[in-house]
Amino acid sequence: GGRGRAAGGIPAASDVGAGSGAGGPPALPVASDAGGGAPPQADDLDAEYVRLKLALADARSRSDEQKLTIHKLNSEITSLQTELDVTRTKVSELRSAAEDTTSATEQLRMYADEAAEERDRLRAAADKIAGEREELQRKLEGLTRQRDDAV
Repeated sequence: GGRGRAAGGIPAASDVGAGSGAGGPPALPVASDAGGGAPPQADDLDAEYVRLKLALADARSRSDEQKLTIHKLNSEITSLQTELDVTRTKVSELRSAAEDTTSATEQLRMYADEAAEERDRLRAAADKIAGEREELQRKLEGLTRQRDDAV
């Protein structure tokens, strides 16, 4: 439009084609421009008809733009919802994997503790056997000396 809009976003009659650079028809008078409440003339009605047709075309254009914007936004919302669902699934899988890892770590610690206890038992048994072997070795050496001395 040119200078402004009348109520409801409809271009004012004085704006229809008035130097707007839109290449529209020249400004036409409307019924309200006629003097002193005289009945509208055919030219006035034609101008009002043209103004309303232009306003309707403008409203349709804006409506189409808004529908396109809504469609784009709905597509974006759908895409974001899909991405959110995928992310939630991944987070759930990662949580499950973390729980499995924690459980496996606890099990491995238990095995390590049991292995350490078994190692300590085996060391104690090995030390006992080594001590008994040394004692038997001493006894054997003593018996060997007694035999050699007796001969």
